[in-house]
Amino acid sequence: MGDMLKTLTRRSFAANRLRSLITALAIALVAMLFTSVTTIAMGSAESVKRIMQIQKMSKSLPHCQVKISFFLIFHTRNLVDVL
Repeated sequence: MGDMLKTLTRRSFAANRLRSLITALAIALVAMLFTSVTTIAMGSAESVKRIMQIQKMSKSLPHCQVKISFFLIFHTRNLVDVL
């Protein structure tokens, strides 16, 4: 039974060699497509995350500068008054 199955498999593969090669090529291309789409999606998500962080910093930066400037001016005046 096993020998007969091997013989039929070999004959089927030999008769449909072109179809088998095209099928193997299609499977390889689909695997590459999934890998590419996943890589692009992960890269895009990382880019959006970085852009959001940069935008948050740019929005909070002027407030920080004002607070730091006020702090320095206030404490410098107090220090001059003490001296």
